[in-house]
Amino acid sequence: MAPPFPIPSRRVWLGLLIILAIIPAAFAARAADSSGPRSGKWAHEGGKLEADSRVVWGRLENGFRYALLPHHGVPGRVALQLVVLSGSLDEQPNELGIAHFTEHLAFGGSKNFKADDMVALFQRLGVEYGSDVNAVTTFDYTAYRLDFRDNTQPLIQEGLRLFRDFADGVAFAPATIEQERRVVLAELRNRNSLSDQTQQASLPVVFRGLQFPARSPGGSERLIAKFTRDDFLRFYKRNYRSDLMVLVGAGDFDAAFLTNQVKEIFGSMERPREPIPAREEGRLDARSLRAGVFRIGGVGSASAEVASVVPPPSRPDPRLLQMERQRREFVMSVFGERLRTQLPGAMDAQAGYDELLGHGVAMASMKLPASAWTQGVQSLDEMVRLTLERGLDPEDLENSRKRQLKMAGHMLDQLPTMDPGTFCEALTDSITTHTVYVGSERRSAWMREWLERFTPNEAQQVFRSLWNPGSMAFHLSGGLDLDLTDAKVVQAVQKGRRSGVNNVMPRTHRDTPFVLPRFASPTEVVDRTELPSLKAKLLRFGNNTRLNFISNRQEPGLVHVVVRVGTGLLDMPGNKPA
Repeated sequence: MAPPFPIPSRRVWLGLLIILAIIPAAFAARAADSSGPRSGKWAHEGGKLEADSRVVWGRLENGFRYALLPHHGVPGRVALQLVVLSGSLDEQPNELGIAHFTEHLAFGGSKNFKADDMVALFQRLGVEYGSDVNAVTTFDYTAYRLDFRDNTQPLIQEGLRLFRDFADGVAFAPATIEQERRVVLAELRNRNSLSDQTQQASLPVVFRGLQFPARSPGGSERLIAKFTRDDFLRFYKRNYRSDLMVLVGAGDFDAAFLTNQVKEIFGSMERPREPIPAREEGRLDARSLRAGVFRIGGVGSASAEVASVVPPPSRPDPRLLQMERQRREFVMSVFGERLRTQLPGAMDAQAGYDELLGHGVAMASMKLPASAWTQGVQSLDEMVRLTLERGLDPEDLENSRKRQLKMAGHMLDQLPTMDPGTFCEALTDSITTHTVYVGSERRSAWMREWLERFTPNEAQQVFRSLWNPGSMAFHLSGGLDLDLTDAKVVQAVQKGRRSGVNNVMPRTHRDTPFVLPRFASPTEVVDRTELPSLKAKLLRFGNNTRLNFISNRQEPGLVHVVVRVGTGLLDMPGNKPA
């Protein structure tokens, strides 16, 4: 399950290790306007691109919406989410943290469900209970999730009634508020790790001028400590409203039954009379070089990052728009491979593309000794500029292209038996990003369409659309000197640009022929055991090699292999663990 308040998204800071999955849409969000997710309209309404016809799209008179995707590939499994299109961006300055706190209180008791009743329901579902595993709060939405292993109608009805109580029946009992206050504060402190602090320090640099870097879903410890019941009621009434809610479902259910239940259970919610509150999102100021420094005491390493914020793809054809997002992700994943092979001394070099609250972001990072920070920022800058000038390595592009085409085929093979939770998440992403949900088959077909003919020149054009050397953001974190300032980082970048390309190691491709070793004669199976509860077969061969095998019908055509050799590091001789 997702963490309770991912920062800044469920994919963890810009998705640096991009894998071009076919199911999820890119993470993005827009302000409350006449065309965004808070408009009350589906992304496909009035457009040229048709949504997946298998989805039942509906809207009640009170503004409540539902999107239901029947998927019978995993018998009995159903995934439901109640999505509230309100998150930490909808908090007032004196409410920082109240959206996530409210999510916690939803599990503390409601009009028709005491906390013990909720525990009993989750036990019948066979899943863990609590806001940490059954809900998520982000900048722009909050989602509550139920996963059913038993799709009996009474159980689904009870789950929907619980969602209805989350929607307008949370009790906000004073005793529960005080109990959860301790939990929320402890959670906030536990999540205040160095990586979280580094991330929070970099956001204002990359997204200078925007409001959301100061609106972490985690909130303010000082304000959380003094929220009153009246504070929660004001926030709840303002943001938990029928025209900001969507019931999302996927799995083994009868669509007519579930549609009728949604109408019966949520149709009686009151339609708000007040307009949806507008958000203050600020204005991006990314027209010049900028930098930031975050010091961490007691460490000798540092992390260097460079980012470029660009508008999302602007295409009149929604199909071409989604394909362009795929191309951006692919090109930046190939760029990440280049960083890992051509930056000397770089550790954990990564690159990726994502879309965050209406802005496209290309990003690259590396770790290195803190004393070598200058080389780090100059190396990243040089690699970006070198790629802008000469393009990506054609051989790297070709290898990645073939690998992605093969993976796209495997993904298609898995779709019939894929867990419905994956489809439910994809539907939720499409709604919160106001992106047309076209279905996995069409997304795969589009991906194959452009991958089949993608050229190095096209890749360079995509890369150039993402990076402007005059408006890049640099961020350093780690054991850095006290006298290091933002201005000195910018000066180091500018000095490196005057001296040319010095930190990039040119790579020459070399073909290394692989010769299959000569193995000994094969042996027969001498011991065989089966574990029915896991559907596992345990085999031992005559040479004492063991094979443990579990068949998984949800991944046709794929085999996952883990090989363990030896007994482990503790048994290695002396000081030679390698």
